[in-house]
Amino acid sequence: MAHIGLFMKASPRNFLEAIKMAEAEIGRKISCLVSDVFLWFAADMAEEMGVPWVAIRTAALFSLSVHVYTDTIQKAVGVDRPPEDQTLDFIPGFSALKVKDLPDGVASGDFESTIPSLLYNVGLMLLRATAVATNSFEELEPTIVTDNLKTKLQKILPVGPFELLSPPPPPLLISDANCCLPWLDNKKEASVAYIDFGSIVTSPPNEIVALAEALEATGKPFLWSLKEHEMDNLPKGFLERTKAAQGKVVSWAPQPRVLVHASVTVPFFGDQQLIRRMVQDVWGIGVEVEGGILTKSVVSALGLILSHQGKEMRKKVQVLKELATRAVEPNGTSTQNFNCCRGIWEQ
Repeated sequence: MAHIGLFMKASPRNFLEAIKMAEAEIGRKISCLVSDVFLWFAADMAEEMGVPWVAIRTAALFSLSVHVYTDTIQKAVGVDRPPEDQTLDFIPGFSALKVKDLPDGVASGDFESTIPSLLYNVGLMLLRATAVATNSFEELEPTIVTDNLKTKLQKILPVGPFELLSPPPPPLLISDANCCLPWLDNKKEASVAYIDFGSIVTSPPNEIVALAEALEATGKPFLWSLKEHEMDNLPKGFLERTKAAQGKVVSWAPQPRVLVHASVTVPFFGDQQLIRRMVQDVWGIGVEVEGGILTKSVVSALGLILSHQGKEMRKKVQVLKELATRAVEPNGTSTQNFNCCRGIWEQ
């Protein structure tokens, strides 16, 4: 995390120098600052320059409530071993969430470390943003959360999903060097569990073993995108036993095309606690792994995903997909919000 701290320390000066160079090159003053919400120092820069600041949140809106309400949360639950099962019902729209779902550094942990300190400043500075644009759409966010944040932030503009705002690259430009798609073509509809923990997160070896054992025990087909160096943590003989008829483990998969493939059921992702809770308890499109840690209990979660309950989840996913598509149409909510956002930086 040290490199993040160094980046945040050096960035304000570097950004100001870059802005001055840009202004000199184009021969006019910058009229608006647009930055990621994590670059919270842009609030001070925009104020000094006398221009609006539009903060971009590349994820959904609801998780911002946690950072806006950090002080309130700490006063309500305490910071000395707060009860993990206490609900956050004192935050509008968060009655389904518990203290244990909070990111580290909100109600427990090292409050002065790099990431918690950064997120705390984000919550403070967002109150000064002219607008907060999010990679979401109004129909996805719980209305009570959005309405409440509107009383805290100056303007909220869900303008996503970003993935739908520009045409996808031609299929030929999305590499499938590991032949995932032909493999999926030979599987039954909604029969394959797709597992991906992202490009940043490194899973503990014991959790990789637990998930591998669970996948093998189900006997169900699976496609697992796992970093090359993490494959060394797989149980001995796992690849050989599952490769022939059940599973496929690859170091990279063409995720956009995998996710829309007819054979793939509800994907199995590793993600943060807040999103996990929303996915299961609010949107109803996923199942929480018991304790948030991959053990053999994941067998039951996979069983639910591949059962009738999984079919109901896929129906809900399809509804959300249709709503997302409508949101980015010419008269959709995200398009209208984007035009509002554009009006801010073009004024």
